[in-house]
Amino acid sequence: MAELIARAGVPKERIFLEERSRDTIGNGVEVAARYLAKIEPRPLYLVTSPFHLERALVVFRNVLGFAWQVQAVAAEQTDDDLARANSETTFLQETFAFFQGIKPGDFAAVEKRYRARQSR
Repeated sequence: MAELIARAGVPKERIFLEERSRDTIGNGVEVAARYLAKIEPRPLYLVTSPFHLERALVVFRNVLGFAWQVQAVAAEQTDDDLARANSETTFLQETFAFFQGIKPGDFAAVEKRYRARQSR
């Protein structure tokens, strides 16, 4: 994906790859901690699989808060999207449970809960 974005004209130094996380919540936390905390809020576009759009939006809006104006764009569907979509309801419920009781944009609370979950 990074090469495709670079070929479309985005300078490579503006492309950020997050490779630590193992799930969508982790991706939101790691991106916010390592990159987005250093810049002012602005519109942010997530590109992900069609079945994953809703969960990605829920995660990034909760991690970052609404100042970031997070929007999602669907990538082209792949052969395994339909099969993976069958598990999406469960993952979405787990995501809502994770953020329960945390105000959107309260990054310290989100990160604390995420790090505690990681250490188990």
